[in-house]
Formats: sequence, C-alpha cells, structure tokens
Amino acid sequence: MDAGLFGVVFEGLSTGAVVGLALAGVAALAGLYLLEPRRRAVVVAFAPLWFGDAGERRAERWARRLRRWLSLALQLAIFGLILGAAAAPRPAGVDRAGRSVVVLVDHSASMSASDEPGTRLGTARTRARAALGAFEAGDRALVASFATDVVAETGFEPCTDTGLGVLARALSRVTPTEEPGDLPRALAFAAAALVGRPHPTIVLVTDGAFTEDARAQVRWSGDGSLAGVDVRWVSVGRRARNVAIVSFAARGLPADPRTAETVVALRNFGDAPASVTLEIASGGPAPGAEALVERLHLTLAPGETRRHVVPDVAVPDARLEARLLEADDLALDDHAFAIAPRARQLRVLHVGARDLYL
Repeated sequence: MDAGLFGVVFEGLSTGAVVGLALAGVAALAGLYLLEPRRRAVVVAFAPLWFGDAGERRAERWARRLRRWLSLALQLAIFGLILGAAAAPRPAGVDRAGRSVVVLVDHSASMSASDEPGTRLGTARTRARAALGAFEAGDRALVASFATDVVAETGFEPCTDTGLGVLARALSRVTPTEEPGDLPRALAFAAAALVGRPHPTIVLVTDGAFTEDARAQVRWSGDGSLAGVDVRWVSVGRRARNVAIVSFAARGLPADPRTAETVVALRNFGDAPASVTLEIASGGPAPGAEALVERLHLTLAPGETRRHVVPDVAVPDARLEARLLEADDLALDDHAFAIAPRARQLRVLHVGARDLYL
C-alpha cells in the first residue's frame, strides 16, 4: 500500500509505478496512432482520370482520421481501467483493514412474542440496522439468521450506502419460525466465518430465551473458539408474561382401548403469578366434532412448573388438544396436541373346552 495521490491510496501498486505506467501507456498508444502509414507510389496510364475524385477522397480521409481518434480514445479508456484495477485505489480516509462483523439475528419461536411494538423479531431487525449503521465505511458485515439452524443471508458487504442497502434487505427477509434457538451453533458459525479476518466482531440480536445447557456450552472468552472476538449483545424483549404448555402426552390404557391417560405440564415463564384456564378436548379437527374433557383454573407462581393428569379420557379418534384461554405475549405455546395410540387387535388361539366367562 502506498501513500497515494490526490487523496487516493493505491493498494496494488506504488504511486510512482502508477504514474510511470500511465505516462508510458499513453505515450505508446498515442505514438502508434500518430504514425503515418508509408505512402506507396502507383503508376497510372492517364493521371487526369484520378483528379475528379480528389474532393471525395479528402472527405473520406477526414472520416477515417476521426475514426482513428475515437479508436484511440477507446484504447486509452481500456488501458486506464486495467491500470486502475491493478492499482486498487481507495479513498485515503478509508481503512480496508476495518472490522469484520457477523450480525446474528435470532428468529426462533420466542421472537414472535408481542411485548415489543409488532413482535420481538421486528424490533430485532430495527436494532440490527441501527447497529450496522454505527460501523464505518471500511468495515464489512455479514447478516445471518438462526433458530435450530444458521442461514447466511448475505456475504461480507462493505458498510457503505450500497452495502448497507443489501444488508437491510437481507434483514427484512428474516421471518419468524416455531423452532428453538441453538445459541452454540450460531456462535460457532460466526466464529468460523470470522477466521483470518481483521478485527472480528459478532453482534448477537436476541431475546436471550435459551436453555441453561445452551448457555453453559458457550465460552465467551479465554481459550474458547471466541477468543479475540468482540461479542456484542443487543437485547430485545420488554417483559416475560407467558404461561406455556411445555409438554402434553397421552397413552392408551390396556384395560380399555377406547380410553387414555393424559398428562399436561404448564410453566409460568413470567416474573409474577399468573392465572390461566386450561381446557382439554377430545375429537377430530372438524367444527363441532370435539368433546370437552376437562376445564380447570390454575394459578402458577413465577417460574413454577405444574403437571396435571387426567386418568381416564375417551378418545374415539385418538386426537387430543390442550389449550390455554388467556392471551399472553406468546401465542405459539398456548396450544398442544397429542395422539393416543390405538390399541392393536390381537388374534388369540384358545385351546380347550369352551369357557362361558372367556
């Protein structure tokens, strides 16, 4: 990299080499075009026959000369582009060794919560754009979304007006999912993408709704995979007002194949007590085909998990639904479905005399 010329820094060639090559190239091309072709003497039988075309020949000569100057201009333009590509110019105030940024946007199920204006994901997109706008033109950024898997929405784009437009459009394409968030996989992807890049930086935009096991697997510093990486946490989510159905299962009873035992587990993820109404219904998806099995009102303490067992449920079509009637910040976990396995028909061979009770 050289000191540059007129506020421009050349990274591919030195300033002296660029000036020398430019002068030599222009001189060589101009000299070739200024060379007049050697005239050839031609013997003719009667010279006056050729004099009548002198005016037309003069016009053709001027047209030919104009075409030659246009051709020279085109050749000089092509030479300038080749020289510019070799010199790799850039503004003197822009540092090409700027930050390399990976913006990780969480779009797991919890990001559909409505405690932010719109949803948490909408706020996450807005804050990710604001974070990108804080970087300088010499920085380069990549946008990736993650839930169970990680998807690179863009490559590394410069943080200029054009590059930020590409990154903003990629952020707008991130849509919510019903998958859990895999934090260790997302950070491992970001660390791999930043290997060998200058000033590696990760911007993690999330509501932090990860399991304790996932948090324990993440090594933020020291000798872990994120050593030397600047990790910035951008948090979304205003409150945690959510009661969720965390599990719902049914098993057929051997004594009566037409009934099942069901177990539903609820958890209050909020920081205040919550009262909910739980309904369990049995029946098909058609309107009016279901039958209400049980309805009960529960109050859960902050962080409490409670199991409820219904020991004897008639399941003629083996389909059960559990639902919470009160609305909260996250509607995705207010419904759950279970299928009770149908009893298998057994063929029995009876050997012996007929038995009335059998």
